[in-house]
Amino acid sequence: MCGVFRNGEPCVNSSRRALIGAGAVPTVALVVTKHTHWQFGAACRDAARVDFYPPFGRERKRDRLQREQRAKAVCATCPVTTPCLEAAVLRDERYGVWGGLTFDERITFKKTA
Repeated sequence: MCGVFRNGEPCVNSSRRALIGAGAVPTVALVVTKHTHWQFGAACRDAARVDFYPPFGRERKRDRLQREQRAKAVCATCPVTTPCLEAAVLRDERYGVWGGLTFDERITFKKTA
């Protein structure tokens, strides 16, 4: 997958050459994962997901901390925080708040565990 979408469909670049065309929009690669049972009980399923991931581009430190605190408040009420954190650590998830911890906090967690 080349990571470029046209007409809402991912294009496949089997030639490994750059794709050039009007309307091509570079995007983050689409990753399809199999849901695990704990995800269906997650409090973040109905929360504002924008609080769990950083926006594209720059973000001021104050805004980042406020966004992360809002996400962690949702995690604090979640019944599946432990399996969420375990999954993020297992996958080496680099972005977002998972199991109540940011990426940097998960790195520290892994070093102390």
